[in-house]
Amino acid sequence: MAGVFLAWKLGLDGPTVKSAWKGFENFLAPRPWLLFGALVVLPALPIPTGLLLLLAGTVWREQPVAACLICLVALALNMSWTYWLAAGFGRRLIIRLLAWMGMKVPDLHEDNQLWIILLVRLTPGFPFFVQNYVLGLLRVPFRLYLGVSLACNGILSVGVVLGAAGLADRNWMPLVAGVAFLVAGSVLVQKIRGRMRPK
Repeated sequence: MAGVFLAWKLGLDGPTVKSAWKGFENFLAPRPWLLFGALVVLPALPIPTGLLLLLAGTVWREQPVAACLICLVALALNMSWTYWLAAGFGRRLIIRLLAWMGMKVPDLHEDNQLWIILLVRLTPGFPFFVQNYVLGLLRVPFRLYLGVSLACNGILSVGVVLGAAGLADRNWMPLVAGVAFLVAGSVLVQKIRGRMRPK
């Protein structure tokens, strides 16, 4: 949605966007490490992660399963380094800023850590890069953070990559699998949100 909105604001039409997308594909296809690096680094910025996953699916459409694995590894690395940045140097800066404002970073009780991770990961409209920084700032346990984060984001990410690969290659198998992952992920997220609502 963000990409469509941006294209509309810039006055780009369908053929122009399609041509630009094809140019990205042709540039990145012989440079897989560049795309992998972009997946590791760029989601730490206000750049839609979904667009990068779509691009990965189309660039690596001939190997959709490998594309999914590569994207999951890249996202895990991104989640890791952004967490440690926020938990270390970034946290010290935020603590000083909050102290100057007469506030402090809240201390989490051990029983609330899983709930906080799920709340941050599953809240609609909460940007991916902000989620990583917030959870790092709160210093939730890293193993729990990474495992739950991959579980929350992995199913939908795999769905996006497979769906993009299937559409780009006109192959029904990865397309149907991608839609199935997206539906399963959406249903799972809704169920978890329902359990988290106060009764």
